[in-house]
Amino acid sequence: MIDGEVPGGCAPTHPVLCAPREIADAAGSLLASSGASLSLAELQAAYLELQAAQAAVAAAQLHLTRVLVEHERPHRRKAPGTQTKGWLERAARLGRGAASTEVAAARATDPACGALRGLGAALAAGEVSRQHVEVATRLLPRLPQRVLDERREEVDDHLTEQARGFSPGDTDTLAKHLRRAVCADDDASDGWPEPPAASYERRQGSWYTDWTGMVQFRFSVPEADAKPLTAALSGLAAPTRCPSPVSDDQDDDADPDAVVPVDARTTTQRNADAFTELVRRGESAPGDLEVEVGRLVVVATEAQLAEEPGAGGAVCTHDPDPLSATALRRHACDAVVDRVVLDRRGAVVRMESLGRLATRAQRRALAARDGGCAFPQCSAPATWCEAHHIVFWSQGGATDVPNLVLLCSRHHTEIHLGHWTITVRDAVPWFVPPPWVDAAQRPLRNSFHQRIAATRAAAADLRRPPDEAPGAPPDHQDIADAEAA
Repeated sequence: MIDGEVPGGCAPTHPVLCAPREIADAAGSLLASSGASLSLAELQAAYLELQAAQAAVAAAQLHLTRVLVEHERPHRRKAPGTQTKGWLERAARLGRGAASTEVAAARATDPACGALRGLGAALAAGEVSRQHVEVATRLLPRLPQRVLDERREEVDDHLTEQARGFSPGDTDTLAKHLRRAVCADDDASDGWPEPPAASYERRQGSWYTDWTGMVQFRFSVPEADAKPLTAALSGLAAPTRCPSPVSDDQDDDADPDAVVPVDARTTTQRNADAFTELVRRGESAPGDLEVEVGRLVVVATEAQLAEEPGAGGAVCTHDPDPLSATALRRHACDAVVDRVVLDRRGAVVRMESLGRLATRAQRRALAARDGGCAFPQCSAPATWCEAHHIVFWSQGGATDVPNLVLLCSRHHTEIHLGHWTITVRDAVPWFVPPPWVDAAQRPLRNSFHQRIAATRAAAADLRRPPDEAPGAPPDHQDIADAEAA
């Protein structure tokens, strides 16, 4: 029987020819089904299974790319894969960069000789995504060849472990930390770092006004000199802290994303506003460019404070919309909140302070401990975060580091909704999810910021020759506990 021939005289059905049609038919059946009769748990399980199937299809596509390279006509002037890249650009309409990435990923995940064989196997098993493979593929040519020759399997294992535990964006950040730590003692021939003298000579700045009237800026500054500038810009570019429109009696089944205040600006718009604000502050108060937390002045009557029916909610001076008690507690964590109480005629009865700020030293300690937003699976940097009182300040919670945790604006509001709770283990905050997230309500910890330190420690081992004994491994049991949970 001919390979791939179906008994009974049917046309040959080679798996390479049949699989795309079967996948398209299955996708068509899914699109034609509403799924209204399924439960939420069944729909979520189906989504995860489809995601794993999509990864397996991506692995099959890389396999087919390798087969295409093997079928290229020999050409003494063209490197293997060049013809396939050209065909992918024209026939598959991938574009030059995407075609090159496709061929490079196919080679790297080759189960016979690829540098990312383990990651390729994880992709075929549906454990990682195609984006994870692209992150690792971009990293390979930027690592010293010595490391790839001597420690290829260890690099593959490390990247596969990171891909299984984190999103592609976070994996890319960890890959950058790995590269910089591995290349720290290598010369500029490996691509990084550039000698300080050379980078200093290449500094430059320019600006011009385009035809629309927008001024375009372009600067190249050595990394060491740019750190204070990027830190200030990152803090100023954080999403706007604004009063939350949620109420105390918010339905527990409501979409949490629907009640979180959203900064409508894009990332690039926030960056532009941060640049303008930095210059403005430099003109008005030279030498003090640190981001300040605004002062919130709340105006209310005694009836509003007592939340009497029909009295209306309190308001703040910079926003006339009613301010709920939930929002007031949330702002009392990391802002100076003054409450002005009025009588029915509008006269001031009393004024009291409701909030207390963490000191600069405390925020530095929190940044060292939490690394950024401590909420599970959030990678917001520390400059975007606010100091939250685990035991609310209004309930007697102290403004001490053991009772504080860094949270971005979105997750700060999420905590004050009361769905998630925070518990402290050995002076480290852990987050207990609501039962609809995890029926067992197992505590979770954000391991991303701590994983950066683990990545750099792993890079130190990769820099050692294979025959040299590795150093003592760091204690990352807390990270393992969080990932296991």
